[in-house]
Amino acid sequence: MGVSTHLNNSSSKAFYNNKKKEDWKLTYLLTYLLTYLPLYKSVKGKRFIDVGIIDEKVNAIKQFLLLPDTIDADVEKYNASFVPSELSKYEYLFDNVEGRKLDLQQRAAIVQDEDNNLIIAGAGSGKTTTIVEEVNYLIEWGYARPDEILLISFTNDSAATLAGRLDNPDVEAMTFHKFGMILLQRSTAGNHQYMMNYNSILLLKCIC
Repeated sequence: MGVSTHLNNSSSKAFYNNKKKEDWKLTYLLTYLLTYLPLYKSVKGKRFIDVGIIDEKVNAIKQFLLLPDTIDADVEKYNASFVPSELSKYEYLFDNVEGRKLDLQQRAAIVQDEDNNLIIAGAGSGKTTTIVEEVNYLIEWGYARPDEILLISFTNDSAATLAGRLDNPDVEAMTFHKFGMILLQRSTAGNHQYMMNYNSILLLKCIC
């Protein structure tokens, strides 16, 4: 199955971020290596178009050899058509977010599910609104369950604001400090003590 076929498969419809692309590269390469490696060895050192194999296998080998040069362009082309299609599909979501319509930049930030998204915006520009709708979009689309989403903020107030505006008790919102404390508590299994004050969290290893 070629890259374009895979990208346009109805069961694979989604924004193709870098991780998905690299995973697909690996899967595609392994599939073709396992399928055509014996054939490749039999024609190694020869012009494969002159060794008498059928056109279907010649084309498959050509496609395999071209993969590293074409997959990035194929993914970029796919995403370029996916984004406007997705914006149209979920227009009903984006037209009424906390009583307002999201602008095009906010909508694009939501549907472009890249591995990491850096959003630069000023105060009052709608960053929190965009985050809230990103969560709603992920749940509506089925990309993630509420209990698989974690929102992290710097302060208790902003974490509480996020949780309140989401109005979904299954989506957790917390500070970096609380998240770090949870990880420590889960990983130390009683081998550490914690001392907290207003400015810092100290981790002290017990000497037994």
